[in-house]
Amino acid sequence: MAVTPRPAEPPEGAGLNVIRLDLALTRDEIRRTLAQLAAKFTPRFVLRDNPAALALFALAVLAVTGTVTATARDRSRRDVRDG
Repeated sequence: MAVTPRPAEPPEGAGLNVIRLDLALTRDEIRRTLAQLAAKFTPRFVLRDNPAALALFALAVLAVTGTVTATARDRSRRDVRDG
């Protein structure tokens, strides 16, 4: 979305309404920018746009799952053995 460039500050002698309008426009611009940044760094989009990140995420999930499973299995065997 193209944004029309505005002067950095309201003109000299601008009335209160002009300043309020400038503030409203600035807030809207900041809100849009933050929304774009949030969308860009949402994990779903990062993983969708970066196959290497998706592969690393999948490997991490598998590693954690394997570790939890192995730990649970070992504890279960110790409990049976130690009676």
